[in-house]
Amino acid sequence: MIVCQGYLVRAEDLAAIAAAAFRGRKLTMKEIRRAQREATKSKRDERQPASNTRPKKLTPADYRYIRSQCVLRGSSFAAWCAERGLSLGFASQVARGLKGGPAAERIVRELREEFGV
Repeated sequence: MIVCQGYLVRAEDLAAIAAAAFRGRKLTMKEIRRAQREATKSKRDERQPASNTRPKKLTPADYRYIRSQCVLRGSSFAAWCAERGLSLGFASQVARGLKGGPAAERIVRELREEFGV
């Protein structure tokens, strides 16, 4: 932080203040705050999304699609769950978007990889 015109200002915002001073006028506090907001906004836009973000919840339509894909493969959703050691009740609630949590996120990732939902 740098003291400029009696205000604490971040070093990134000093360029805007210097440009205004070059034009021969003082910046108001409102203009300093606006420059700060724009600087943080541009940094926020540059950030990449975290790789550990939660997957989007599935919907009842996704659940119906998953079940139909199982049938087209000559199997069932219950058999898919049994192959992976999952509880059919919990997996179906996750597939309908009714459950959350770490175990549900793992199941959602598996469903998305397997069925492309």
